Amino acid sequence: MKQLIDQWKSDEEASCRGWSFSYIAGRIKRQDLSWSYVEIARRFTAKAKNILDMGTGRGKIFSSLAPFPGRVVVTESHAPIIPEARKTLQPLGVDVVDISGEERGKLPFAEGKFNLVLNRHEFFKSKEIYRVMAHRGIFITQQVGGNDTADLAKEFNTHPRWPDWDLRTGQSKLLDAGFTIRKGKEWRGKIIFEDVGAIVYWLKCSPWIVKDFSVDVYRPFLEKLQKKIERGEKLEYEKERFLIIAKKP
Repeated sequence: MKQLIDQWKSDEEASCRGWSFSYIAGRIKRQDLSWSYVEIARRFTAKAKNILDMGTGRGKIFSSLAPFPGRVVVTESHAPIIPEARKTLQPLGVDVVDISGEERGKLPFAEGKFNLVLNRHEFFKSKEIYRVMAHRGIFITQQVGGNDTADLAKEFNTHPRWPDWDLRTGQSKLLDAGFTIRKGKEWRGKIIFEDVGAIVYWLKCSPWIVKDFSVDVYRPFLEKLQKKIERGEKLEYEKERFLIIAKKP
């Protein structure tokens, strides 16, 4: 057990800067979504004149949509990864805007500026999106459902922080802001962890699942999960995503 605990602590200390899960590649299996966010976004970026990508991260996913026909701006609020985003995106003609000092959800842009706003797993305020969007502009967002891995949280005697965040709620907020909904889809699928250390890393990099998670504090729960593996049971949990495409009249 000591060897396992040492490994868990090593997994806990591993860097997850920018929410990259490459560290546990090969130790998790995830079912594919029923849609491709990248392919959907590409269809719209191919003809948009002014594009905003919210919460671009390191810019890797957004860069796959290049070349861009018009002016492109991206935002990122996590200051440590902004240099990486600039290194990836500036050669493509993309303006990377640091919003780490802005109010959450606030966009530092003029009204009616963008024809297309993209948002993958980033918090947003519907009225703020509406404000910066041009007439007949399109908003595309893929969101993590509020009950994502709720069954994993239950293993640690805790509950989802935003259980009501789902397709219906997201659409309602956009409708209230003045948008019309062109498409809405939900998806549920499985994620399987091959070992307990992979769960340790996942929880460390996703701090909203189990508040103040650490190996020392939650060791008894981790040991229970280890016994599951030893009994031949799977560490399998349910993931949730939803997609909305909305239009400003």
